[in-house]
Amino acid sequence: MRLAGKRIVCYVEHEFEDLELWYPVLRLREEGAAVDLAGPEANQTYTGKYGVPCQSDKSIREVQAAEYDLTARLQKSSLAPLCCGSVSFFHASVLESFPLKRAIL
Repeated sequence: MRLAGKRIVCYVEHEFEDLELWYPVLRLREEGAAVDLAGPEANQTYTGKYGVPCQSDKSIREVQAAEYDLTARLQKSSLAPLCCGSVSFFHASVLESFPLKRAIL
């Protein structure tokens, strides 16, 4: 478990690219990372492009970059946050990550 103790947040939105979200999330979890899924709303179920559901753990507004070791945009060809009304919150989270030397995918 090479990633034990690491915290990662992935962003999700309706019509996310199923494999682009789930494959990395499952692999990261297999390696011991704690992966949170953040969407426009907390505890909301989002449906992927091919019908695979995903429930968000928290809203993008709740994400604090300092809590995470990695910020990942893995869905809908990495454009989903740009399609939702939370784009400014997403960008703020990404920009917060730079001074903290957090990795951003």
